[in-house]
Amino acid sequence: FPVTILKARREMIEQSKTEIERFVTDLLSDDYIDNHLGSEVVALKDLVTRAQHEGITSHVNATALGKALRRQAQYQQRRVSYGRGRHPVVTLRRHEYWAEQDNTIWTEEFAKSKRKLAADSVGR
Repeated sequence: FPVTILKARREMIEQSKTEIERFVTDLLSDDYIDNHLGSEVVALKDLVTRAQHEGITSHVNATALGKALRRQAQYQQRRVSYGRGRHPVVTLRRHEYWAEQDNTIWTEEFAKSKRKLAADSVGR
Protein backbone atom coordinates (compact mmCIF):
# COMPACT_ATOMS: atom_id res chain seq x y z
CA PHE A 1 0.00 0.00 0.00
CA PRO A 2 2.59 2.67 0.92
CA VAL A 3 4.75 1.76 -2.10
CA THR A 4 1.77 2.39 -4.41
CA ILE A 5 1.18 5.80 -2.82
CA LEU A 6 4.85 6.74 -3.17
CA LYS A 7 4.90 5.65 -6.80
CA ALA A 8 1.74 7.64 -7.54
CA ARG A 9 3.22 10.68 -5.81
CA ARG A 10 6.44 10.45 -7.86
CA GLU A 11 4.40 10.17 -11.06
CA MET A 12 2.30 13.20 -10.07
CA ILE A 13 5.43 15.25 -9.36
CA GLU A 14 6.97 14.21 -12.68
CA GLN A 15 3.82 15.11 -14.60
CA SER A 16 3.63 18.53 -12.93
CA LYS A 17 7.14 19.47 -14.09
CA THR A 18 7.54 21.92 -16.92
CA GLU A 19 9.17 20.84 -20.15
CA ILE A 20 12.38 22.61 -19.10
CA GLU A 21 12.36 20.92 -15.67
CA ARG A 22 12.00 17.50 -17.32
CA PHE A 23 14.91 18.35 -19.62
CA VAL A 24 17.04 19.33 -16.59
CA THR A 25 16.15 16.04 -14.86
CA ASP A 26 17.48 14.15 -17.89
CA LEU A 27 20.44 16.51 -18.16
CA LEU A 28 21.59 15.73 -14.62
CA SER A 29 21.70 11.97 -15.18
CA ASP A 30 25.14 10.37 -15.38
CA ASP A 31 24.19 8.82 -18.72
CA TYR A 32 23.31 12.19 -20.27
CA ILE A 33 26.41 13.91 -18.90
CA ASP A 34 28.74 11.14 -20.05
CA ASN A 35 27.18 10.38 -23.44
CA HIS A 36 25.76 13.68 -24.63
CA LEU A 37 27.80 16.41 -22.95
CA GLY A 38 31.13 14.74 -22.29
CA SER A 39 31.79 17.05 -19.35
CA GLU A 40 30.61 18.01 -15.88
CA VAL A 41 31.25 21.72 -16.57
CA VAL A 42 29.19 23.31 -19.34
CA ALA A 43 28.03 26.72 -20.50
CA LEU A 44 24.36 27.50 -19.94
CA LYS A 45 24.12 28.82 -23.50
CA ASP A 46 25.28 25.42 -24.80
CA LEU A 47 22.58 23.75 -22.69
CA VAL A 48 20.01 26.12 -24.18
CA THR A 49 21.14 25.11 -27.67
CA ARG A 50 20.96 21.43 -26.73
CA ALA A 51 17.45 21.87 -25.30
CA GLN A 52 16.31 23.53 -28.51
CA HIS A 53 17.84 20.74 -30.61
CA GLU A 54 15.99 18.21 -28.47
CA GLY A 55 12.70 19.87 -29.30
CA ILE A 56 11.95 21.83 -26.15
CA THR A 57 9.13 24.03 -27.38
CA SER A 58 8.78 26.32 -24.34
CA HIS A 59 10.67 29.57 -24.37
CA VAL A 60 14.07 28.33 -23.20
CA ASN A 61 16.90 30.70 -22.32
CA ALA A 62 19.85 30.71 -19.93
CA THR A 63 17.80 32.32 -17.14
CA ALA A 64 14.96 29.79 -17.32
CA LEU A 65 17.37 26.90 -17.60
CA GLY A 66 19.48 28.21 -14.71
CA LYS A 67 16.40 28.49 -12.48
CA ALA A 68 15.25 24.97 -13.35
CA LEU A 69 18.76 23.67 -12.73
CA ARG A 70 18.96 25.47 -9.37
CA ARG A 71 15.70 23.82 -8.25
CA GLN A 72 17.22 20.39 -8.84
CA ALA A 73 20.91 20.83 -7.97
CA GLN A 74 23.07 23.18 -5.96
CA TYR A 75 25.43 23.73 -8.84
CA GLN A 76 28.61 25.80 -8.80
CA GLN A 77 29.19 28.48 -11.38
CA ARG A 78 32.13 30.51 -12.61
CA ARG A 79 33.42 32.36 -15.63
CA VAL A 80 36.28 30.72 -17.47
CA SER A 81 38.46 31.96 -20.30
CA TYR A 82 38.30 29.77 -23.36
CA GLY A 83 39.00 30.62 -26.96
CA ARG A 84 38.44 34.31 -27.44
CA GLY A 85 36.10 34.93 -24.56
CA ARG A 86 35.00 34.39 -21.01
CA HIS A 87 32.16 31.96 -20.57
CA PRO A 88 29.72 31.57 -17.68
CA VAL A 89 29.74 27.85 -16.87
CA VAL A 90 27.99 25.59 -14.36
CA THR A 91 28.63 22.19 -12.82
CA LEU A 92 26.24 19.30 -13.39
CA ARG A 93 27.53 16.89 -10.74
CA ARG A 94 30.22 16.63 -8.03
CA HIS A 95 29.48 20.23 -7.08
CA GLU A 96 31.56 20.12 -3.88
CA TYR A 97 34.56 18.83 -5.83
CA TRP A 98 34.27 21.64 -8.37
CA ALA A 99 33.93 24.27 -5.64
CA GLU A 100 37.47 23.38 -4.54
CA GLN A 101 39.08 23.44 -8.01
CA ASP A 102 40.84 26.38 -9.61
CA ASN A 103 39.82 27.94 -12.92
CA THR A 104 42.47 25.99 -14.85
CA ILE A 105 40.78 22.70 -13.97
CA TRP A 106 37.36 24.19 -14.73
CA THR A 107 38.60 25.36 -18.12
CA GLU A 108 40.03 21.94 -18.98
CA GLU A 109 36.71 20.30 -18.13
CA PHE A 110 34.74 22.94 -20.06
CA ALA A 111 36.96 22.34 -23.09
CA LYS A 112 35.72 18.71 -23.11
CA SER A 113 32.14 19.91 -23.53
CA LYS A 114 33.15 22.24 -26.37
CA ARG A 115 34.97 19.40 -28.17
CA LYS A 116 31.94 17.11 -27.72
CA LEU A 117 29.61 19.81 -29.00
CA ALA A 118 31.84 20.36 -32.05
CA ALA A 119 32.08 16.63 -32.76
CA ASP A 120 28.32 16.22 -32.46
CA SER A 121 27.63 19.11 -34.84
CA VAL A 122 29.95 17.55 -37.43
CA GLY A 123 28.08 14.26 -37.13
CA ARG A 124 24.68 15.86 -37.83
